[in-house]
Amino acid sequence: MCSALIFPGCSKIKEDRTKCPCWLSLDFTKVDTCIKSLHIWFFDDAGMLLKRDTLYSPEYKNSYEMEIRRGMVRYHVWGNVSDGTELSDDLSLDASLVKRENRSADSLFCSGKELNTNFETKRDTVIMFKEYIRVHVWLNGQSGENDTVCLELYCNTAGQYIDNRYISGASIIRAEPVVTNQMSSLFSFNMMRQENMRGMHLAVRAIRKGQVIEIGNYPFGEWLVRSGYDMAAKKLSDIRIDLDMAMGFVTIVTEDWRETYPVNIEI
Repeated sequence: MCSALIFPGCSKIKEDRTKCPCWLSLDFTKVDTCIKSLHIWFFDDAGMLLKRDTLYSPEYKNSYEMEIRRGMVRYHVWGNVSDGTELSDDLSLDASLVKRENRSADSLFCSGKELNTNFETKRDTVIMFKEYIRVHVWLNGQSGENDTVCLELYCNTAGQYIDNRYISGASIIRAEPVVTNQMSSLFSFNMMRQENMRGMHLAVRAIRKGQVIEIGNYPFGEWLVRSGYDMAAKKLSDIRIDLDMAMGFVTIVTEDWRETYPVNIEI
């Protein structure tokens, strides 16, 4: 003899939620509030835009949640886009950030990750990485009593697409001294991450009696290559250059190394 026990609710068919969206939660609390704003893009695995958003530093402590389609989703985040960057946003992966001509680069930060959203919920913490190099150049020794000195750094990378592909092209940074005393001048500026360091050069020019005179033109990129600078590092090291115009030596210093080279300088 067979018997069966029937429990209330057991005959209910379980809901199929595989086609329901994923509830995505991003944690921005690790983002330093010195990064004033964040531009965010979400794409599916076919490169189609799913969402575009902008956050500001007071919002980083808040929960950021959204429904998003299931599958593989990649997000790209860029921070501190300001007057030094031309953001051309066509809502695709070809949205670009190009440094404006002659200006110092913005203090850019970026982040990006691919997420598997084939779940009911997904959570991720956004960690931002430094995408610029702060360069400090000390010119030691006077070029001339009444000279006005400026620097021009010539780079090979004009900018990046939001997925970190490089945009090749000439890019110039022009800098005036921020500190000047009797024997030295300090120049400080930002440069973007570069795809290729070779060919980068630094020109030192003086305005003397209304005429522009080139004091020197130096292989800045070769100095970095010879010294082992890691342009692909997650955290880019800042650079200090001491160019002694009287002694004819340049010293390059980062967090990891220090190198000195002889240079030819004509004053």
